Amino acid sequence: MSRYFSLLLFIGLVFWSCDDENDNNDNIPPSIQILYPLDADDNTIVLTDNTIIDVEAYDNESIHRVEFYIKKSFPICVTCPDSLVYTDFDAPFSFYWDIYDFECGKLLLKAIAYDNSNNSSSALNNYILDQVIDIPWI
Repeated sequence: MSRYFSLLLFIGLVFWSCDDENDNNDNIPPSIQILYPLDADDNTIVLTDNTIIDVEAYDNESIHRVEFYIKKSFPICVTCPDSLVYTDFDAPFSFYWDIYDFECGKLLLKAIAYDNSNNSSSALNNYILDQVIDIPWI
């Protein structure tokens, strides 16, 4: 009798300790869009001074972080990696872009939103950096 009781107890513990992994899985990626600066008609924005990139991100649960990447887009560089320049953990999500840290030319900014389940989605914008450098007169 005690063998059957021990066996039933063991089976019961195994059964109740198993957790259905699909109960709490979040497979829905967040949505993200770059709000400012707004797209121009040709989807290229010219920046002549430092700016704040504003991003809006939503998720069915919550947003964990938004990462901002910059990549040189012209000439086209397939092997050039995206460079992580900033990570924002708090809404409203934004990034202060000091354009004087980059060369003039075409750049691609990618913002990636991650939720607490590590689902992600991204938004892209093309920018042309045209810094005006003030030269002091002597």
